[in-house]
Amino acid sequence: MKILFRGRSNDIWYYGDLVHKGCRPQIIGCTPFEYRQRTVIINKKVDVESGTVGQYSGIKDQRGNMIFDGDIIKYEHEYESIIYICVVKYGRYEQDGSGGEYGASDCLGWYVEAKRMIMPDWMYDDDAEYYPPEYEFQRGLLEVYKSCEVIGNIYDNKELMGNDGLGVNCRTKQAST
Repeated sequence: MKILFRGRSNDIWYYGDLVHKGCRPQIIGCTPFEYRQRTVIINKKVDVESGTVGQYSGIKDQRGNMIFDGDIIKYEHEYESIIYICVVKYGRYEQDGSGGEYGASDCLGWYVEAKRMIMPDWMYDDDAEYYPPEYEFQRGLLEVYKSCEVIGNIYDNKELMGNDGLGVNCRTKQAST
């Protein structure tokens, strides 16, 4: 698997290795970017905004785009025709899939967290309160990558997670007491 990071500086995304100069993150190495419809490779070290640094998951979407921490993806649920808008994350998450039949498993790795959903025409607006079901709120990235598409990221495209009339915001997962 290729270990690769990205970070933003002055609204330009840089890709390469992650190093730190003191407390400041820097991307160093070969950085491809589009310039006049050509890919230009530069070798330099760039200070990037620490909040924008994300690691490549090692997984590509259905169109061959690399999926990074902080990307926003969309995918259609395999059975219910609901389109989920999710954020890609790395860390601890709960995986269920049983619909409550058994307890969720604690997992560590790449996962997606549902933020919005677009309901099919055959569903009623009132059905939104039941979706996503608790066991669909977080899913392993490996479960959805073959059918997902990167549509943006949480730094440049925050509007994709807001309510613009095209979908329903997902309820937040309730902490167990």
